[in-house]
Amino acid sequence: MILLAVHLYALLAIQKHVPKPARAKSDGVFARGFVDNFYAWQTTLASKPVDEEYLALTLHRERFSNALWRALKDDWLAESKSNLLVGLDFDPFFNSQVTPTHYRVGKVEPKGQNWLVHVTCTYAGTSATSSATAEVAKIEGKWRLANLRYDREDNLLGILGALEKEREKAKPEPDPNYTQIRTGSAGAILDALKAGKADTYDYPVTAKNFGTLLKEEGAVEVHAAPYAPELGDFVVIAGSPSHPLGHVEVYDGKSWMSDFEQKDLMPYLSALPYKIYRFPRNLRGK
Repeated sequence: MILLAVHLYALLAIQKHVPKPARAKSDGVFARGFVDNFYAWQTTLASKPVDEEYLALTLHRERFSNALWRALKDDWLAESKSNLLVGLDFDPFFNSQVTPTHYRVGKVEPKGQNWLVHVTCTYAGTSATSSATAEVAKIEGKWRLANLRYDREDNLLGILGALEKEREKAKPEPDPNYTQIRTGSAGAILDALKAGKADTYDYPVTAKNFGTLLKEEGAVEVHAAPYAPELGDFVVIAGSPSHPLGHVEVYDGKSWMSDFEQKDLMPYLSALPYKIYRFPRNLRGK
């Protein structure tokens, strides 16, 4: 019995001191290379027309973990068939609503069995930047994007989960006559402002921050109640857990327009805080 106990003790001691398999240092290099290639690919896609082919290419399955691929596919298909904002209203890879000019892959650090790779995006004509941290995993010998984490405590899988819960609660009916994929309102409104010869220097890349740009251009906040929209009125909607970058829209005299024609001022399934901005009539050429 004593001899058996000695053997067991020795065996446990050996097992306790057997080093765990070390993570290959080269994995961090490969994880960084995967993310660099992924963002080069996404930057090329971002310059193409947003259509069903774009969606299929963007969601190329082998580049994603199964959980992230399914969540993105379900979200974007729901969004493309609704005339409300029921899904992502920003580009989750760039963490922005404007297409970046450049991206830079930065620090790489381990997270459990995965790797975190930090990415910063820059934009022509503004000092604004956006950033995201790609969490990549090696699954069946292949690198895949498992999640994206942002400056805030938000992460892509969490945002997609919140949106799915909202859709389940509200159960919006898909519109059979509607097919559109959106990448965010800020880019569309920015293009409209540029077309109107507005000074968009140092523009924001998130819709919720557009109030500052509008005020710098001479717009004033409207507090009238009840509110009656006028041609050229802008609405800036605050961010929320399911729509962290917010929303911006303009009234064209008939409808509220952003990156799509909205049914109403509030494009979401539930109401969020917002501010209304109006340019003086003499600045609108009236």
